Amino acid sequence: MLLSWLVYPVHVVIIVHMFTCSCQGFFFNRNPEVCYDHIGCFSNVAPYDNANGRIPESPDHIQTEILLYTRQNPTEEFLLNAYDVSNISHSHFDGSKKTVFIIHGYNDYATSDLIQDIKYELLIKDDMNVIAVNWQYGADNVIYAKSAANTRVVGAIIGELLKNLHSAGQTSYRKIHLVGHSLGVHIYGYAGLDPAGPCFELQDPVTRLDTSDAHYVEVIHTNGASLLQFGFGLDRAIGHADFYPNGGVRQPGCDANVHSTAFALITGRMGKFSAALACSHMRSFDLFIESINSDCAFIGIPCDSKEDFDAGLCTGCDDGCAEMGYNGQQNGHGRYYFSTNLAAPYCFLFNRKICYDHIGCFSNASPYNNANGKLPESPAHIQTEFLLYTRQNPTHEFQLNPYDASTIGHSHFDGSKQTLFITHGYQDDGRSDWIVAMTRELLKKDDMNVIAVNWANGADNINYIQAAANTRVVGATIGELLKTLHSTGHSNYNKFHLIGHSLGSHISGYAGAYVHGAIAKITGLDPAGPLFENKDPKTRLDPSDAHYVEAIHTDGDSLFQLGFGLEKAIGHADFYPNGGEKQPGCSRDVGTHLFSLITGKIEKFTSTIACSHMRVLDLFTESINSQCTFSGKPCHTKKDFDAGHCTRCGLGCADMGYNSHQKGHGKYYFSTSSAGPFCQ
Repeated sequence: MLLSWLVYPVHVVIIVHMFTCSCQGFFFNRNPEVCYDHIGCFSNVAPYDNANGRIPESPDHIQTEILLYTRQNPTEEFLLNAYDVSNISHSHFDGSKKTVFIIHGYNDYATSDLIQDIKYELLIKDDMNVIAVNWQYGADNVIYAKSAANTRVVGAIIGELLKNLHSAGQTSYRKIHLVGHSLGVHIYGYAGLDPAGPCFELQDPVTRLDTSDAHYVEVIHTNGASLLQFGFGLDRAIGHADFYPNGGVRQPGCDANVHSTAFALITGRMGKFSAALACSHMRSFDLFIESINSDCAFIGIPCDSKEDFDAGLCTGCDDGCAEMGYNGQQNGHGRYYFSTNLAAPYCFLFNRKICYDHIGCFSNASPYNNANGKLPESPAHIQTEFLLYTRQNPTHEFQLNPYDASTIGHSHFDGSKQTLFITHGYQDDGRSDWIVAMTRELLKKDDMNVIAVNWANGADNINYIQAAANTRVVGATIGELLKTLHSTGHSNYNKFHLIGHSLGSHISGYAGAYVHGAIAKITGLDPAGPLFENKDPKTRLDPSDAHYVEAIHTDGDSLFQLGFGLEKAIGHADFYPNGGEKQPGCSRDVGTHLFSLITGKIEKFTSTIACSHMRVLDLFTESINSQCTFSGKPCHTKKDFDAGHCTRCGLGCADMGYNSHQKGHGKYYFSTSSAGPFCQ
């Protein structure tokens, strides 16, 4: 291995995804050796005849890119030079922190969704340097053997970078963790997730990843069947610890009835892996990604063979179990087997369901796995309160019970009038100042029923993920009150308007879905982004939850830029004041607090940290009785808005806020002042 002549990196994880084939002989390149600047010479003499005798292509052709990401630049890569690390001082690289390299395999690239998913999960997990290695020009070959040969050059280039970082005093080898998939696994061997099999199975260890390449080598095998059985991975144990999920040959939920296409892939008649073709091979990615921040550990049971595992002979930890994945303790030695679910979350300890009286059952199976497998806490723990205010009791709440209609009859509730529900978000409560102010403005506007939903016991959790899971129970409990008000004749669904802030937006969505979208309107005030962005519509507010859904986005920047809101358009009409990411007058010089928030190290949003996220409350409250309307201009993107391309109402403007006429459809942008009154 090329890293063998360097120095051991501390840890290598291999995701096995390879092609097992007979590659010796039939030399396509009769030139026995080629030499390149910086990285030396490469021969096709045994044992390096495993790639049909091919010589690796030049570094100039492969154009390996070293892309650095940190918490300071989580979405914008910084390009490092393997041979000149002087520019590293201009980056956010911090050699005192751990550095994780991620490298893709055949016909893949470093900006693919899976590589980016690993990067994001790693940066959420810890403050580290993440380096994605892009060698797509060397990997995207119609002939697999050529890509296999190119791994030697890519591995040497990574080795040069490691040497230069170390010699320049930028970092220590012991802070390096290499993660590779398929051919990327063997690159690190020259320099794993389901290591590629074809051209590497049963070959000399010098030509592939082996235990001499790092202080600890962990391999995850998910597709180790023979090539004739459509196995792209390597079955052979090649690390200190080798994990075989579900036996390591074929993964549950993957259809392998496509054997005839395997040879088409190898011979270059298919440009890309299809989901069906490489399902088991790619599953190693999913398992590793889930392992990074999951509360559930993939525990491998020591076992000698797949046959023993299938026969149920490997069920105990008498000889010592080991944890697979990012959080493994590097104490495994030998072969380990375990089972997974057929869909995410794959870890079995997450496969749960819980049921509560009145509101039914809640599972963490897909798509409701967006809260890292957590289930909602009980209604008895959350203790959702419904605080009724009317013009007859504008300051003194009256508590309604969704399961006792008599409480409605004893109150000032008037079902002939409009009823507005206001639901708070994370680390907030139903009696907070902004809810009091909004209630006051609503009752000033019209004679109506205002119900503040207080779920403070479920929201005031140091773990944001648990609070996000609790939204489902709160939404169902609101749904029960809606049903009670409707079934007892106290009101009609078309008189209900639900307003929710942050997590409260999604609670309102769950409540609307609970009554099959029958309510008149939902207004989402900067719907929460973390755990909801780009998730299944069933898990968040969406247009099916009411006859009209309006969302106001004020803090939709990326999570790493301290954006707590959701950027995605999720309503019939979506409004983006000032572009929807950062509000004027709000500072973001506190980005380091974000991860403290996620991990529960701060208990409350401060006005500084969540300024843009909370600004939406000021805008909506102002809209209730203001003579000035927030008129949104139709616009496709923030970029167009910032460029001044959205200043007219050619396709029809729409008013944002309480007095909207529910005619908006699409995305709308407008500007505000930096302080109240905000309407311009």
